[in-house]
Amino acid sequence: MKKNNYLHEKKFATAVRWGLIHTLMKGQKSTFNYRKAAE
Repeated sequence: MKKNNYLHEKKFATAVRWGLIHTLMKGQKSTFNYRKAAE
């Protein structure tokens, strides 16, 4: 039971990390496009 829970938490942590990375990359992209348009 404990082992299964650990695996689930690990999977969740990975998903959260990827979500953060994806959001950061998305934010950088829109900032880049905004700068390009401002020029």
